[in-house]
Amino acid sequence: MTNFPADLAQACADLSAQTIPAGSTIVAAGTPGGPLHILIEGSVTVLRDDAEAATIDEPGAVFGEMALLLGAPHATTAIAKQDCRFYVVTDGAAFLRSNPDLMFHVCRTLALRVHLLSGYLADLKTQFADHDSHLGMVHEVLCKLCEHPHREVTLGSDRQPGPLP
Repeated sequence: MTNFPADLAQACADLSAQTIPAGSTIVAAGTPGGPLHILIEGSVTVLRDDAEAATIDEPGAVFGEMALLLGAPHATTAIAKQDCRFYVVTDGAAFLRSNPDLMFHVCRTLALRVHLLSGYLADLKTQFADHDSHLGMVHEVLCKLCEHPHREVTLGSDRQPGPLP
């Protein structure tokens, strides 16, 4: 496992570390955002619609940033897979505004996710462009995502209409 990123160490220098025991929920889907959790050490399982979406064990990983930045409830649940240590920031918005190094770290993380996801969707578009199934709609989905004019986000999907409980 890698060490805590040096560029974040200074931004987190005045924060106290908290241990969150294995099996504990760090953030829960459908709950309001606000706090940020910055992983120092440990492993976290991320669930989306009760399906495991990722296991994250990279020191410096931030949890709660999307809900905070979008002003929407958490879309995922994060559960400590093992005992974890975090820096926990109660007022994540104020902390991000006053810490450009952490804000840049969050922006880079989100940009990487968008880059990887758009690359994956572009690959799907190429592979399934001639299909009559839902996979043939990838071009439409990409266009809609790129042209999305709204500044507000509502959780839900075609499979699960409306906000999460």
